[in-house]
Amino acid sequence: MNFIRARGALAQSGLDPHRLELEVTEGILIRDTEETLVALSQQRAIGVRLAMDDFGTGYASLGYLRKFRFDKIKIDQSFVQNLGSDPNSEAIARAVIALWNEVPRGRG
Repeated sequence: MNFIRARGALAQSGLDPHRLELEVTEGILIRDTEETLVALSQQRAIGVRLAMDDFGTGYASLGYLRKFRFDKIKIDQSFVQNLGSDPNSEAIARAVIALWNEVPRGRG
């Protein structure tokens, strides 16, 4: 996992790190959890916001919410594309939102 490029790009562009949001997929987290969590923590330390992308598609998404405080989760499209027409999709989306509202997140 190479977040050094993100840091370099921020320095080169002059973009305020608080304006950058990195989307992290579960596939990235699975590769090397400890190294990845350290790298994510380093990004957060400089002000970069972190979002877990495609939430709900992997078998360990809930575990990562316990291990790391993401600023945002993005529910996978397979759960939201049929909202309004599929009661099961709606129930899952509501449950994920309720869960997210209870999980400590962000900088704290």
